[in-house]
Amino acid sequence: MTKKEVAYLLQKIDMLYPSRLKTDNIQELINTWYDVLKDTSFDLSYEKLLNHAKINKFPPSVSELILETNRSTKTKEQLEHERMIKQLYGG
Repeated sequence: MTKKEVAYLLQKIDMLYPSRLKTDNIQELINTWYDVLKDTSFDLSYEKLLNHAKINKFPPSVSELILETNRSTKTKEQLEHERMIKQLYGG
């Protein structure tokens, strides 16, 4: 996800939940959320936001915009390395 996409998500949250995003520094908010969301899919997170808004009167936390399938403690490089090892050694 790009910073521009994070800014779009935050704009949508502000529109869905007026006056709930309280910050004096919007750029810092974008940067902070970007640090968490940069490895996630914008489309999946946006869908998660829309679903959240349908059933919740409070805005989502940043973690609620990450689908379970997006969460991983391993980096993309580690996952690729493991895939290559499995291919080489039939694991």
